[in-house]
Amino acid sequence: MKGDIMMKSVFYLCVVLVIVTMAGCTTNRVEYALASTTEAGVFYPVKKPNSSAEVAVQIQEKLKPSTDDQNIGQKVAIDYTKYALVIGIQDYKQQASVNYADNSARLFASTLKNVLGVPEEHILFLENENATSGQIKTNIMTLKELADSGDSLYFFFAGHGVPGRDGNTYLLPSDMGADSIHLEPQLNLDQVYSTLSSSNAKRVYAFVDSCFSGKNDEGQLVYRGVAPIFKKKDRQFSSKKLSVMTAGSSTEFANQYEKEKQRLFSYFLVKGLTKQKDNISELYSYVRRNVKRESLRIGLGYKQVPTLQMAN
Repeated sequence: MKGDIMMKSVFYLCVVLVIVTMAGCTTNRVEYALASTTEAGVFYPVKKPNSSAEVAVQIQEKLKPSTDDQNIGQKVAIDYTKYALVIGIQDYKQQASVNYADNSARLFASTLKNVLGVPEEHILFLENENATSGQIKTNIMTLKELADSGDSLYFFFAGHGVPGRDGNTYLLPSDMGADSIHLEPQLNLDQVYSTLSSSNAKRVYAFVDSCFSGKNDEGQLVYRGVAPIFKKKDRQFSSKKLSVMTAGSSTEFANQYEKEKQRLFSYFLVKGLTKQKDNISELYSYVRRNVKRESLRIGLGYKQVPTLQMAN
């Protein structure tokens, strides 16, 4: 009899242990419901694809200055005197793509928020099919009207820039071809600068990651089958509040940076901002040095030297 009781006790104890073990396994199965198995048989959770915003944050983490920078770990204060318009166009309806232009726009918008303290609600953002002629013109005017005395404006464009037959240079929206851009005088780059400079803002910073040579990344003409001859006008800034940094001169490529899936100028612009903040002279020195070096690594024919223009 005692033996039977002992056997039953052992049996029930085993049942309890099995139930507990199964409960633990169930918990693990829930936790690793989305999982992959390595060759060693170890399970790791599979992460969902990152959103573009998460990718931008990850790149910024990678671009942080070295740990000896005293600003590391400090929370950036929100500055409600700053406004921005960010435009990135990779995909065009009538022109070749500008690889990674939208990636660079997202990265710059994230940098405005996380490095320069621009409130998220103060950042106007257009990319690809949304960056039409009408939307670009509307948002430029909106940015101008948002600024009050003492504010700062930031303008960023990554995409095709095209030389006009009148000697001016233009921003190319996603819904237009280069051959008709002269029909949009408000997208004349000088007019864009003039509009923003006429705002009440104290400072205006413009960053343009475009090639105005009339060619795309592959060296193909943006004017289909035509080799246009352009007279180039010297740009003179009458506004003391305006600073303009461009990807390169009018005869140079604005290269992509395949290694980082970004535009070359934009990548080092963001990296410089994480180090130099908005000291425009130091920022330009950093960007110019690094972009020139990396472009020459691509090849001598891809030499790219960013420019900086400010009113005297």
